[in-house]
Amino acid sequence: MSQSKYNQIKVLHLPKWYPDKFNPTFGLFIQKHIYATTEQTSSSVIYVCPDPKAKEKYIIEISTNKKCLELRVYYSIKNLDGISGKILKLWRYWHANKIAYRKLVEENRKPDLCHVHVLNRPALLALFLKISAGIPYMVSEHWSGYFTESPGFRNPFKRKITNLLIKASAKVTTVSNYLKESMLNQGLINNYEVINNIIEVDSEHKSYKKTSKQIKIVCLARLENKVKNISDIIDALAALKEEGLDFHLDLIGVGKDKDFLKNQAIKKRISKHIYFHGKILNDKAKDVMAKANFLILNSHYETFGVAPLEALSVGVPIIVTDCGGPSEYFKEDMGLLIPKNNLDALIDAIRKMSAEYNKYSSKALKQHVIDNFNPNLIGNKFIEIYNEILKID
Repeated sequence: MSQSKYNQIKVLHLPKWYPDKFNPTFGLFIQKHIYATTEQTSSSVIYVCPDPKAKEKYIIEISTNKKCLELRVYYSIKNLDGISGKILKLWRYWHANKIAYRKLVEENRKPDLCHVHVLNRPALLALFLKISAGIPYMVSEHWSGYFTESPGFRNPFKRKITNLLIKASAKVTTVSNYLKESMLNQGLINNYEVINNIIEVDSEHKSYKKTSKQIKIVCLARLENKVKNISDIIDALAALKEEGLDFHLDLIGVGKDKDFLKNQAIKKRISKHIYFHGKILNDKAKDVMAKANFLILNSHYETFGVAPLEALSVGVPIIVTDCGGPSEYFKEDMGLLIPKNNLDALIDAIRKMSAEYNKYSSKALKQHVIDNFNPNLIGNKFIEIYNEILKID
């Protein structure tokens, strides 16, 4: 490569998950990774998404944010059923990528490097560009489907395609060592590097004094009980209510098990102590967290675990399970680490934290996040990899 300055590198980001018109928080952690590099690169994003209500075959939206050119292409999947429908969906997905890429070339944004965020489909364009134009690509992975606890990586065809895409990539990053080792255990061999998610600390965020006798607890999680084990949180709080604990649980998130969890709270006679917020924007979620005495994450497995660090970023201690990603960044001065799938340990931890949450330094919790998960730190790690791949001095 002839480039000698980072800001001359043209990077095309190809995310599988990205904020869109249906969900402005979808893949937000991927967007933060991308934005962390845009000051030092010429960055573009192509994000392709199905639209079941689209009246046209393809709708393209173009915007510029944080110096990043973002192209979102929505393709119609209306009345596409059966085997022929699946084939046509795949064709439209591919054609949508081609439409967006032609736009980039017209804007003089032909990439020096492609950065795929979560396999498999987004890597198809990257592989095509590598074969047809010699443009290298790298992969950043967040997906929990590689874990032995998850059923997501059992399809033989998917395994073969993923293996091909990993082998053809110049580098692979994961958000935790747990995810890296899981991918290696699946036979996905490459040169790996762990780069964490970004957690932003707002110095202007309001702090709240915890003077109420009622213990305020927050849980931010997808309402999918097989993964997040929220039912045990409800059971634990029901048991502690019998001991006289006065509490309120803010449960933030959406998912298929919302009704199941609501019914469980009713059966345990603690429904009036739990508020289901549903989906709320990040700033609002942080405000709810800041008012809590502590956060609980009770997952069976996590690739990284953003929610606990979001709580720490507003000075709130945490209870987390030993479930992968969170175990790697947890320190004793953050809160309590407990075994996963252990109701008794969870009850003990909530009891202990309810009595001792005040001993944790809000300032120290925030500072740990600032020191280890800030955009400059994470962004520079990606820039170093771009430099390495493109052999730029």
